[in-house]
Amino acid sequence: LEPADDEGEGGPRVAVVNQLFARRHWGESSPLGQRIAFGDDEWLEIVGVSGNVRHFSYERDPRPEAYIPYMKDPWPFLSLVVKTEGDPNALVEPVRRAGLEVDPELPIHGLQAMERALAESTGQERFTVELLGLFALLALSLALVGVYGVMAYMVNLRVHEIGIRVALGAKKDQILWLSLKGGVRLAALGLVLGVAGSMALTRVLASLLYGVSPWDPVVLSLTSLALALTVLTAAYLPARRAAGLDPAKVLRGE
Repeated sequence: LEPADDEGEGGPRVAVVNQLFARRHWGESSPLGQRIAFGDDEWLEIVGVSGNVRHFSYERDPRPEAYIPYMKDPWPFLSLVVKTEGDPNALVEPVRRAGLEVDPELPIHGLQAMERALAESTGQERFTVELLGLFALLALSLALVGVYGVMAYMVNLRVHEIGIRVALGAKKDQILWLSLKGGVRLAALGLVLGVAGSMALTRVLASLLYGVSPWDPVVLSLTSLALALTVLTAAYLPARRAAGLDPAKVLRGE
């Protein structure tokens, strides 16, 4: 759109359409030079194609839209967007002064950085996700502590068995592998069930995520790795301690 297009009744009748509008009505062909009309209005010639915009919510898909010169259908208010290369907050007062130079009685309000505008539009969703993230971290911590405690307890129950094996000639690495083998089996089974369950339950999070898959492979991999390392550590440390015991003391204790 050019300044001459804004000449009220006498100016040219033109419009700019968004990509979705162009693709829906003309496919891969160029819409430039085509004409459209809204109801009984005059025909408008398409002179440009703009990007798609989510006006009301990031959750809503863009709609087919057309833009016409402001003076062809003026509104009692408008929004001005200023692109900056530095701190946008530093331009608040210069932009306000520039507007007042155009019209000293012009009410100018709501000046804010786009980052803040986006943050405010997603405030409720971000709070929900942060709260869920806190609970997820707490649940992961409890799971790590619980897994470690159970695995360590299971290995400690076999201390006397380990002492007998050592007395009969079992080597330290054999004792360690005996303990780790059980931990590996439990970890593998738990991870398979856990990942399957998480992929089923993350459907409820899909509505809170934008541009991110609820089945993020990085998150699943890191969580699985943390649990697997916890299980192996819980199996290794008690077994290592038990393998280093004097079998005579272990047998006398039993």
